Amino acid sequence: MVRHLHDSNRKMPLEGDSQFKQLKKVYEDANEMAGKTLGVVGLGRIGIETIKIGIGLGMNVIAYDKFIPTKDIQLNFFDGQSLTFHIKSVDSLETIYKQSDFISFHVPAQDGYLVGEAEFKMMKNGAMIVNAARGGVIDEKALVKALDAG
Repeated sequence: MVRHLHDSNRKMPLEGDSQFKQLKKVYEDANEMAGKTLGVVGLGRIGIETIKIGIGLGMNVIAYDKFIPTKDIQLNFFDGQSLTFHIKSVDSLETIYKQSDFISFHVPAQDGYLVGEAEFKMMKNGAMIVNAARGGVIDEKALVKALDAG
């Protein structure tokens, strides 16, 4: 998604011989994950594993969970060492929307959308969303409108 791997794995074998220089220019513009902000909504089991991946990629991680104010996350390494990260839930979803380059949702079924037109307007340009939660978290009509708007 961020590194254009899906597209490059498809196009390079087909067009790499004839258009290598053009394709290389397109794919070298990929984003690095390190230093970007990952916003995780939901500090359950899957949200915690997502945070571990973000930390491993060198991302700045912020999280929101209205039921879990803090969580200690332990990363275990191959040589028996481990590090514990203290994750404190931010005060509001608005903070997640405004600060995150990537937002990943890991919440149970909701009444109403967590992301609608107003929330999309708060997000950074180019913010990426992963909805690993159930349907109904994101207003799909607002999503299409936001994508069309750029």
